[in-house]
Amino acid sequence: MSDKEVNRVEKQIVQLATSRPVFYSDILHELKGEDYRTIMLAFGQIRTKKLFDRDKQGRYVVKSSS
Repeated sequence: MSDKEVNRVEKQIVQLATSRPVFYSDILHELKGEDYRTIMLAFGQIRTKKLFDRDKQGRYVVKSSS
């Protein structure tokens, strides 16, 4: 897997969480055709960048820019 693939999957995960709050299992379901290691690396980048918050149910949501 390349950095380009990881970045592509990162964008997919962020788009998914932008459209609605998601559990990690939702992310895995939506990306079921992707290599699991690529998903993990992409999610790691998202965590490092601190792009997500959690709602009251524990689902991931994209942090607001404010």
